[in-house]
Amino acid sequence: MSVLPPALSPGSLSRQRDLVVTSGNEGRIEIPDIAVLSPSRLLVSDYTSYTLRLVDSVNGGVLSQVSLPGEPWGVCHLGDGGAAVALHDVKKITGQVY
Repeated sequence: MSVLPPALSPGSLSRQRDLVVTSGNEGRIEIPDIAVLSPSRLLVSDYTSYTLRLVDSVNGGVLSQVSLPGEPWGVCHLGDGGAAVALHDVKKITGQVY
């Protein structure tokens, strides 16, 4: 007996195109987490540059970004233009508005 909804049943997932996230002036980035805001918008946490980025999921362009006071680990969409970001090294959760 399967407990997965039909959209997630075995065989229903397939690989889609890769999305290369760039902001134009950095080297290596590490993305520990993303949150889906809409089909064309993602919140992406970048561990190496201590940033949270609003990304266009169609072309990978960074629409905006905010510097964080620690290493972002998890990110959660809270709705109504808000997000919570877990900061690994300072052991706290911060709120962000996008």
